[in-house]
Amino acid sequence: MNPSTLLAMVGLVVAFILLDILIVELRRGAREGARLARRIQAYGEHPLVSLANVSLADIERLSQALEQMTPLVVRAQQALTTLGLIRPKA
Repeated sequence: MNPSTLLAMVGLVVAFILLDILIVELRRGAREGARLARRIQAYGEHPLVSLANVSLADIERLSQALEQMTPLVVRAQQALTTLGLIRPKA
């Protein structure tokens, strides 16, 4: 067998082995990515996460209620001043 032919065959075998290793690693990476995506989705369905989301919604509602309360307090103070029940600040 010619040495250059032998070298070419060894080169092909090495190339196929490296290609196989690359494909195996890519498949493993895809499998790990899919597993990670499933875990993230499962964490999103966790009861604590849903409670945290409900709490955030409650905080937002309370914040809006407090913003709406300021004009009501001002109107109440004006009404009490008009009725003479409180004296305006100088």
